[in-house]
Amino acid sequence: MACALSNKTLASASALRQIEGLVLPTIPHLPSGRNFVVGIDALDEQTNPAMLMLLRDYVPRLPSTFRFVFITRPDPLVMQYLENRPHIIIFPHPLVGDNTQADIGIFIITRLSMTNYRTKISLELLNAFIAKSQGLFLWAETVLKHIDNTYNQAAELADIIKGASLYWTEKETAAGKLDRLYEHILSKLEWEDQRFVGKYTILMGTLVTLEEPLSRCGLAELYAPDGITEDDVHRMCMLIRPLLQNYSKDDLTWPIRLLHLSVQEYLAQRAPRPFRIDCEVHNSKLVKLCLLAIRRELTPANVPFLGYSDGDWAWDVVGEIPKIPDAGRTSLPELLWYSIQYFDTHWRSLREEVDEEHTTLLRAIIVDNPRPLLEVVVSMRSMIDMTSFERKVLPCGPPSLALARGRAKIYVLLARSLGIARRSVEALPLLQEAVNLYALRKDEKPETTMEFEFAACLAWLAESLWHLGRFDDALPHVEEALTISRRLALSQANEARVALTLPLETKRHVLQAMKQYSEACDIDMELVDLFRELAAGHRERFQHWLAWALWNLASSLGNCKKHKEAIVVNQECIELLRKSLDDSGLANVLHNHALHVGDAGRADEAVECCQEAVEIRRRLAHDSPEKFNTDLAQSLFLLAFYLGAGRADEAVECCQEAVEIQRRLARDNPEKFNANLSHSLHNLANNLYVCGRAPEAIPYSCEAIEIRRGLAAKDPSIFEPNLADSLHNHAIYLNTLGRLQETLDCRRESDNIRSRFTAES
Repeated sequence: MACALSNKTLASASALRQIEGLVLPTIPHLPSGRNFVVGIDALDEQTNPAMLMLLRDYVPRLPSTFRFVFITRPDPLVMQYLENRPHIIIFPHPLVGDNTQADIGIFIITRLSMTNYRTKISLELLNAFIAKSQGLFLWAETVLKHIDNTYNQAAELADIIKGASLYWTEKETAAGKLDRLYEHILSKLEWEDQRFVGKYTILMGTLVTLEEPLSRCGLAELYAPDGITEDDVHRMCMLIRPLLQNYSKDDLTWPIRLLHLSVQEYLAQRAPRPFRIDCEVHNSKLVKLCLLAIRRELTPANVPFLGYSDGDWAWDVVGEIPKIPDAGRTSLPELLWYSIQYFDTHWRSLREEVDEEHTTLLRAIIVDNPRPLLEVVVSMRSMIDMTSFERKVLPCGPPSLALARGRAKIYVLLARSLGIARRSVEALPLLQEAVNLYALRKDEKPETTMEFEFAACLAWLAESLWHLGRFDDALPHVEEALTISRRLALSQANEARVALTLPLETKRHVLQAMKQYSEACDIDMELVDLFRELAAGHRERFQHWLAWALWNLASSLGNCKKHKEAIVVNQECIELLRKSLDDSGLANVLHNHALHVGDAGRADEAVECCQEAVEIRRRLAHDSPEKFNTDLAQSLFLLAFYLGAGRADEAVECCQEAVEIQRRLARDNPEKFNANLSHSLHNLANNLYVCGRAPEAIPYSCEAIEIRRGLAAKDPSIFEPNLADSLHNHAIYLNTLGRLQETLDCRRESDNIRSRFTAES
């Protein structure tokens, strides 16, 4: 955390960078039993989408103790980030009323303070203005802009409040003024021409009802079943152009937007006939057209990555899981993207039940062949509540066995891909539904294959909950999965023992997270025995899994302070990884093994392990520096640490290389790497001093102090002890050179920090 805070540019960095560099590293240090609430006002008034991306993508990564409350108008540009997100609940509230009076008072006072006529507005007139606004910001802002350009601002404001201004409107709200403007524009159109009226009803109704603007091409494709052409769209847009934002006559792909949200509100709520738009009718129409578009356009020709989740790997607990392709908006045809993104939003907007035609279309897409839609939805990062739609079109009661297993398999396929993409928030509801589908039949003495599938679903559900930090919720699911899997493993073939590894792996993760290290160690021992048996019969398939089971066991033994046993286990892991030619994995295990043998007092062996890890990681970093330079620097640092016990000259060389690498890393990402750089600088200075090169140690020691002073200013509890160590050593180096006053200053500061820290502790 302190490493992140050392970056002086963080305070002015983007929101996304701040949450990655500041908020997320802080979370583990917060009290687990305390709730945190963040409020954000006027979300729709900021133009940078970074805040919206933060709410959409980063809030799910925070613990459940965090709650965000934000206020926004239903601007489509905002709602595209917020709607249909499983972690966001929307509560509609009016924008006017007594609750907003205090806020609008602050707004008016602040706005007037920026004018040169502020002293002419009396307190009585100001209070009357605030009261007259009735909490409507748009009205207040319109009034303020209006009086800015008048001869006598105070008199004009008084007239507006009285309703006597010649410059203002007869109605008493800004909405009334805008309403008359829109009515005046629309009144000039040819309302006697029934062909025009028909096209206006369709196209203006669509513009008002759409959740996000479509282009001329998109609108024409959407309404192609009703015979609407691009020319129809263009001619209508030219007629209503004063009500549109920057309509392009030449660009067929330019999104068509209404001038302002108030246009939408006027047409949907207050406009007289024939201007009025019935959103219920158009939402129903858009549901049908979107479903038709999905059925028509969701094909491999339009979406080449369709089928990425297909295959027989759903229940293979040790098989490779395919990655989810990233489907941005531009990777799909415009109409298809909109239809998938918003058909459910239009459906949920309906107040009445849909007809049989809608239900038939929905059944064909959601029930008969759900995989294509789910694949695209997952790739678009926009989850649809599939289960609620299934309930709309399926008969009451549990689904047939074949249908239930088919749906569960699709949910598992996609949930597992979401899991490796670290999108557990989205995977969770799919796994919950898969478990529910099997749970409905668990008392019917299901066949063995179904029990395997049910146990796997339970284990993956527990794994998803573990990823989300819900360890207590995960435990009963993995216990049930283990009960089933152990019973099946006693009487079934080899694959049953393979399946048993899944709930065992999941349970060890949960127990480790709950700091139940002894119990986790027992599970790791069982996993090692199990993979050893499996590898004896299928070496190529399971030897790699055995190696990682051994590594996990060594880690658990280390957590239990059983370092000698961990060393023996790690040695076997190292030999297996040598045979598998997994250089990256071998380097990781060698690095950790050095720590184990070092803790056991076997420094020479630690040096040998570190040297081999450095050699491997240097080779890997040569081919892929961005991926492996950090690991190389860590192994160099560890090697220097163990060499420092008697081979200081060699330690200096390692430290110098580590410093060189970490300087480059810290230059690009100081908040992440400055702490590591300070450690290497501190050790380099110390090793230089041990070699009798105190003058050379001074500049490195000074740099370490400077970095650690900055880190300690941000997080004293973590970094002040390190700063005290560097000051203490620096005093020794200075004393060697006879710089006595500087020596005393450093010792005094070091002693003060240590005394204060000891007292606080």
